[in-house]
Amino acid sequence: MARKLTLQQAADGLGVSLRWWQDLEKGSAISVRTLVRVAASLKVPAWRLLKG
Repeated sequence: MARKLTLQQAADGLGVSLRWWQDLEKGSAISVRTLVRVAASLKVPAWRLLKG
């Protein structure tokens, strides 16, 4: 079951600012390491974030 997080909760879970998280959602380029960190904070496998 998917967790429902606010943007602020998602940003806090990763330890980044809300602005950074919004830039990420906007499609800013990120490293594989960042992708793995985001997936871990959302508690999903990283490959699920790659499916469009």
